[in-house]
Amino acid sequence: MTTMNKKLLFVCFFVYFSLSIGNLFAQCYPHKMASRCKDTLDVYDFDYDSQIYNQIDFEADPSTIQVAFTARAGFRYILVFTNSGFDENVHIVIYDRGIRAAGKRTIYDNAVDNSTSVKITKPGCYYVYYLVPPKGGCKWDNGCEMMVVGFRNVSQTTREAIH
Repeated sequence: MTTMNKKLLFVCFFVYFSLSIGNLFAQCYPHKMASRCKDTLDVYDFDYDSQIYNQIDFEADPSTIQVAFTARAGFRYILVFTNSGFDENVHIVIYDRGIRAAGKRTIYDNAVDNSTSVKITKPGCYYVYYLVPPKGGCKWDNGCEMMVVGFRNVSQTTREAIH
């Protein structure tokens, strides 16, 4: 194999690998996605706590992704949702117990509540479910769904209500 053929083979491999990696990480830009959500935190006067993002793969069959969130006593929380810009409608539901538990309450359902955020006022473990639809007319095979967590001390909330 000549030197020119080796270089050409290397360039082809490099280009293929670069394109594969770009699709592998689902077009996720966590810092950009989180900055969009932080604006909502500022509007409601919550401090930024953390972010959780999950890769969403659009396949022939629907799928479910579960994320657990624990709210501590003495704080109020806001959960803000965003995605990486895909067209598919991922259904987000939050329960106060696991999806199979008897007597669970729905805390948030984006099919009913059209907002992109939910306030959590009681301590406990909450379960966030991303119900991923089958691949439809979306141009992406995958994407990211992000949940940004904001918090505020309950004593600050009480003080604000008094003043």
